[in-house]
Amino acid sequence: MDSARHGSEPPAPPGARDHLDASTDAAAVLSGTGEVIGWTCAAEQLLGLPARDVVGGSAARLLAGAVDPLRAGGVAERCRAGMGWSGRIPLRHRDGRRIDTDLRVSACFRIGSQECFLVSARQQRRQWAVGQTVLDGFLTRSPVGMAVLDLDLRYVWMNDTLERFGGIPREQRLGRRMSELLPGLQAETLEGLMRKVLVTGVPVTDYEYVGWSWADPHRQHAYSTSFFPLVDGGDSVTGVCYMVLDVTERWNARQLLSLVNDAGTSIGRTLDVMRTAQELADFAVPRFADFVVVDLLEPVLSSEGHGAWLTDAGPASVRPVMRRAGMKSVRAGCPEAVARVGERVDFLPPPHNANVLIEGEPILIPVLDPADALWVAEQPARVESIRDFGLHSLLSVPMRARNTALGLTTFLRSLNPVPFQPDDVLLARELVARAALCVDNARRYTREHTAAITLQRSLLPQALTGGTALDVASYYLPADPSGGVGGDWFDVIPLSGGRVGLAVGDVVGHGITAAAAMGRLRTAVQTLADMEMPPADLLAHLDDLVLRLSEEKTDESTTAFLGATCLYAVYDPVSRLCTMARAGHPPPVVVAPDGQVSFPEPPAGPPLGLGGMGFESTEIELAENSLFGLYTDGLVSGADRDMELGMSRLGDVLAGPATTTDEPSAAREDLRPHANEGAHAGEGEAGDEGSRPGGDEARSDDARPGPSEVEAEGVGAGAGAAEGEGGDAGAGAARSEGGRWGASGAEGGRGLANGGGDGADAGLVEGADARGAEGEDGAVARGAEGEGGRGLADGGGDGADAGLVEGAVARGAEGEGGAVARGAGDSCRVDASPAGPGGGHAHASVAGDSGARAGRAPGGDLAALCASVVQRLVPVSQPDDIALLLTRTHVLGADHVVSWDVPADPAAVADVRARATRQVAAWGLEELAMTTELIVSELVTNAVRYAEPPIHLRMLRDSRLTCEVADASSTAPRLRHARSTDEGGRGLFLVAQLAHRWGARHTPGGKIIWAEQEIP
Repeated sequence: MDSARHGSEPPAPPGARDHLDASTDAAAVLSGTGEVIGWTCAAEQLLGLPARDVVGGSAARLLAGAVDPLRAGGVAERCRAGMGWSGRIPLRHRDGRRIDTDLRVSACFRIGSQECFLVSARQQRRQWAVGQTVLDGFLTRSPVGMAVLDLDLRYVWMNDTLERFGGIPREQRLGRRMSELLPGLQAETLEGLMRKVLVTGVPVTDYEYVGWSWADPHRQHAYSTSFFPLVDGGDSVTGVCYMVLDVTERWNARQLLSLVNDAGTSIGRTLDVMRTAQELADFAVPRFADFVVVDLLEPVLSSEGHGAWLTDAGPASVRPVMRRAGMKSVRAGCPEAVARVGERVDFLPPPHNANVLIEGEPILIPVLDPADALWVAEQPARVESIRDFGLHSLLSVPMRARNTALGLTTFLRSLNPVPFQPDDVLLARELVARAALCVDNARRYTREHTAAITLQRSLLPQALTGGTALDVASYYLPADPSGGVGGDWFDVIPLSGGRVGLAVGDVVGHGITAAAAMGRLRTAVQTLADMEMPPADLLAHLDDLVLRLSEEKTDESTTAFLGATCLYAVYDPVSRLCTMARAGHPPPVVVAPDGQVSFPEPPAGPPLGLGGMGFESTEIELAENSLFGLYTDGLVSGADRDMELGMSRLGDVLAGPATTTDEPSAAREDLRPHANEGAHAGEGEAGDEGSRPGGDEARSDDARPGPSEVEAEGVGAGAGAAEGEGGDAGAGAARSEGGRWGASGAEGGRGLANGGGDGADAGLVEGADARGAEGEDGAVARGAEGEGGRGLADGGGDGADAGLVEGAVARGAEGEGGAVARGAGDSCRVDASPAGPGGGHAHASVAGDSGARAGRAPGGDLAALCASVVQRLVPVSQPDDIALLLTRTHVLGADHVVSWDVPADPAAVADVRARATRQVAAWGLEELAMTTELIVSELVTNAVRYAEPPIHLRMLRDSRLTCEVADASSTAPRLRHARSTDEGGRGLFLVAQLAHRWGARHTPGGKIIWAEQEIP
């Protein structure tokens, strides 16, 4: 307190004059008797008295008026009670003038034993008085429009700003209402708000609206208005005042953000280029324009390029080739359009060229002039459209994304009278930029997806063929249905001697990396199988390959080969033996003809890529018509990951009745137009032999995905004719001359039959049994019998029958599960692509031969069973890829195989050669007699000369004619190119030239040299 007593406080900093800041207040400390015991510099500045003249004296002499003892005593008692006091007290300056201050006295406190009070004072400031001139200037020159209206809402006063906003002179406004002057400004709504303010007395603030004004009749403006009542001295409402502010820029910015936000949810909802372009057009009409067209460069739509011109490709053409990808108009059908969606266009607003697409700058034409010479010369068709539909304003924005030119979007207005403004360019650019990014994403996705699908389809078998040994069907379901790429694989490999190699494998992981690894393994298996390696040896070599692939150095962006599982089996249709080996793969499943299910387990070798352990083979004997299946673990693991339970379910499904997918009723109607006139019945039970040749090809409407779309060729001639009861016309058949609906001869349904000659029966029967053609469950059968679905079948020549049956059994051609059977040839092949869950892929192949199984095509049934198994065991998406390969075994009969023991004597060659020639003639293959004689002579001669006995010659006739010479030597033959002076060494060279293919395979007792010839 010594410093305060002697006035030694530092001066207050300049500028601290805030009314809430007490740091600059004058302060003094008074004793309980009214003596000044402390004085501050601020107090000295306020009263002009230094501390030495005040401290120690009475505080009463500082007052400008007389002292009121009672008031002073009351203040002291209040402060002693701890509450403090404040009030207005006049003080006297040193020069004698009066200073009005706001005085505050603190609660009582003590310094030592002395009672004290802290007193602070602040000089009162005179409030600013607004003169009339200042007030008038403020009201008239304010940037905010203001007006006063009376109780009838008539103008009584307004400032210059409001006059400028409305575009109506003040003299015309005063005394009139807003609705009489500005009908385009939501006047009735605004007047309703003002009436509400007059009634309630509650102000309305910041009401925003959009409207027109005479000041700018060609452009809408946004305004923010506040209304409050005017009250006189008696608290009576005398009128209403409103203030208005032009917030067009703020409004436009907010609308831009809102539109852009809406565009983000409306444009680019799919990864489809055309759909995205159409979404842009749909969004912009009518929000922004009356007619919108989106034209994209052809490389963007074809996904063959990046949509940009490369520097080494030369300059861009003057008129780039584009296609109309989307358009929208406020008029139905887009009559303004010169080109339709999908058509080629080359529109660029004159006089611009392709550089506008590269530079990316928008083109704004506020007023379109159809009389413009450039437009008339370059775009005559569009000039006519501009004139006919009143298109008056144009805005074209190039579509670019990631420095890539994609196309051009053009906005036009016709019904909207407001031309495009520079502000609209910002919005258009933002909308097009968003759409361009979505288009580029869709383009890139489409290209990458196409590449992935192409890779997958190229790596998996394109067509399965089991020859005469097996009927084959497969189903593949990737873990990623959209990508369609996985690591599971399967293969069917024709081998020599009518044998077939079956392989199934599973690469660790899934996706494009696993698919690439799968492709390498499948190629390796094909190569090793072609070398006639036994299953155990093949897996050993494959294991070495996987080990080498795993050791390859990879960069950070790729993954090393982790491993795989595989099962390889070889089926011999002559001996009915199946030799197999596996590398960490689930065992195969076998369903005997009597329905007995088994899972033969070859020795469980380690997965590929571990190394260090060998593989062993095992042999099993398969009865004819056995079902033999290979699969990957994704099919049987299930959600519970219980492999044994999954295998049990697989066996139950395969042994049970086949399940097919129901076809929609609408699809049934699609086959009715295929019921041609003059359908023929084949030669069969009680059937007429008068069927005409031809008509042996059945066509399928493949627009509808079904459980299988199957194509079969080559049902043996003369076998499997339609089993028609009463082959005569009209006997037991639904028949009509003009293809009209009839019910004669149809049991349990109705049929559509077209007239034919005698014995010509045809019927479209839904859920019926049409005898004669015998079509059941909606089959269109001509000379065929269809069960369980619907079909279209045409009788061929002389009992050659063909049937198109979708999800059915066509007897005669007997195509099951959607077979298209053509009645000619010796073999029957079926390709099926059932539409399964997640976009699965399926293939099927049917074995066939002349006379042996003519008229039988179970491959369609096998393909349907294959799809049904996957759909029943895996009804929902799964985390692992799935591959299923089903085969039905056949046996090559004794009449198709002959063999002879050959003495180790050169003189025996002539006899063996003669036997082979006679056998070829007995098989009706006289055209191959000479080449067969030469091949047998060379192979047997080499065996007699260089090999070890015993020597055997075997000939097989299936889809090819095969000659095999077996001996006890393990020495492999070597093809030589003899010199012109050599007397020998041309034997195998001759065999290679005469045969379709030839080779050698090792057996436990030696080797076999074989040669195959194509049967003409």
